[in-house]
Amino acid sequence: MGNSNGCTVDDLQAVEMHLWYKKFMTECPSGQLTLHEFKQFFGLKGLDPEANAYIEQMFRTFDMNK
Repeated sequence: MGNSNGCTVDDLQAVEMHLWYKKFMTECPSGQLTLHEFKQFFGLKGLDPEANAYIEQMFRTFDMNK
């Protein structure tokens, strides 16, 4: 019944995260990117000012190259 293939949500999320990481390391082999590249990588274009401010704050929070 239900989920016959045995995959859990966690399994799917792990696979998706692995694919995102692989894409990131392919496009940014140094492991570093600018705010502009960050927005482009995640398709964050045309955001309203509030969403843009949130994304910029999130980027600054994880930016280890301050």
